[in-house]
Amino acid sequence: HPVWQDVPEPLLVVRGAAPVPVTHLDWSDVAETAREARLRDLLREERERGIDLARAPLQRLTLARLGDDSVRVVWSFHHMVLDGWSLFHVLSDVFACVADPDTAALPVRRPFRDYVAWLGDRDREEAERHWRERLASLDEPTPLPYDREPRESHRAESRETVRAVLPAVTTRALRERAKEAGLTLGTLVQGAWALLLSRHAGRDEVVLGTTVSGRPPELDGAEAMTGLFIATLPTRVTVPRAGTLAQWLRRLQQEQGEDRRHGSVPLTRMKAFTGLPERAGLFDSIVVFENYPVDDGLAAAHGLRLSGLEGVETTNYPLSLVVEPGPELALSLGYDPELFDASTAERLTGHLTVLLQGMADDLDRAPRRLPLLTPAGRERAVRAGNGAVTGAPVTTTAGLFAGWVRRTP
Repeated sequence: HPVWQDVPEPLLVVRGAAPVPVTHLDWSDVAETAREARLRDLLREERERGIDLARAPLQRLTLARLGDDSVRVVWSFHHMVLDGWSLFHVLSDVFACVADPDTAALPVRRPFRDYVAWLGDRDREEAERHWRERLASLDEPTPLPYDREPRESHRAESRETVRAVLPAVTTRALRERAKEAGLTLGTLVQGAWALLLSRHAGRDEVVLGTTVSGRPPELDGAEAMTGLFIATLPTRVTVPRAGTLAQWLRRLQQEQGEDRRHGSVPLTRMKAFTGLPERAGLFDSIVVFENYPVDDGLAAAHGLRLSGLEGVETTNYPLSLVVEPGPELALSLGYDPELFDASTAERLTGHLTVLLQGMADDLDRAPRRLPLLTPAGRERAVRAGNGAVTGAPVTTTAGLFAGWVRRTP
């Protein structure tokens, strides 16, 4: 980017003070249905307004009073200020101050600058050597099943979402299979997404983005720090022709552990180690595993009640899979409506749930044996493939072409 030209080292500058803009609304006399309509309008306006990167503090609040003891809070902020884990650190501190504004004892959190200093001390050469080897010979992006190919000037934005929830019995089975194989639930989901990309692309090797917490365990106090730590790293996956799902997923998990250990290299630098075209990205789909510390206890510890917590976000990738663990595993597939029809996003989500169901059943079969369609879906596909009987004449392609020319000279 031109802004970085002739800049030997970028600096993170923290302002001494940056007041947060707060808008107060009174909805206490508004009926419930009208409140919901106003909230939808407010959220739409907030998204359309966006965040001006030239004006601190890259966040704002809207407080809509619903009654004497309840308020709806809309908090808009840019991701470069906070990640999901940090958001709940801030909420916890806010709840403490609301409950006891005079004497609230807030936890002492290590400053973000310590993390920046830690990054500066990393062995850059070792990390770059890892990614040179990991991305060697990568010369074309993983194709996605677009309904409309992106134009050169298009800026992807996954602003529409399809949601699916795995039944509790399937979620329990997935966790059991993962535990038996020494795997995390996140690895199973990443493997399923890689298989989905592989099947739709018609190739054994795919690259997806994996969003990681970025909080180094070797940095004391990192889990309690506030700021932007997450990183999205390229995950290069080869679907094997032999071996079992468990064996393949264990290799994938081990490789990702090494990737995370060297995750301080910027994506732009990683791309320089590939043979990808100039305008191609390292990946066009990402997987995000959201395992945030949110529950009623976060507010209840301070005599408050938190309800209706919902996040709305977009990414600059055509497809973004967000996974929320719980008794029932929730899958949210964000997609760019300029590139995908809703029916395509729904079909992809359906395929993913079938793959995960197959993993829940058995990890001892080959990855290629994992079904993509339900039995009913396979039957519909077979019927559609057979088509209807037509009265086409028995002739050659050249003969059909010549006949068409004669009829439409």
